[in-house]
Amino acid sequence: MKKTILFIVISMLIFIMFIGCESKKTEVVNENPPAVSTKLMAPTVVGDVLEVKEEGKKILVDSIVDTAKGKIWVTIDDKTNFFENTKEGTSIPYHNVSRKFAVGNHVEIYIEDGVMESDPMKGRATAVYVNETK
Repeated sequence: MKKTILFIVISMLIFIMFIGCESKKTEVVNENPPAVSTKLMAPTVVGDVLEVKEEGKKILVDSIVDTAKGKIWVTIDDKTNFFENTKEGTSIPYHNVSRKFAVGNHVEIYIEDGVMESDPMKGRATAVYVNETK
């Protein structure tokens, strides 16, 4: 009798454990997945392009924001984000920013790794939010 009760109790515990471990899998298909990061940092550099070197790989900007006020050389590389794959309708307001820099263009650039204190300052662009002709 004791063995039967013990067997029933153990069987019920194992059954409850299996039910509790069952995962409910639901497949959600979203044709327009959200952007990886919908929160963007404020631009580090905002101003006008004064000089363009190395076919747009380096630009000298006269920045007007406190984070980098004055002239700053900004390096553009293959990792710099120009929001080319950002679709309309997402929460990111920047789409297909031009890679063609020209003297006089207004730019807004985010530098994640910080600005090197030199004269002029230097930094590597993480993202270019705006590159517009005036």
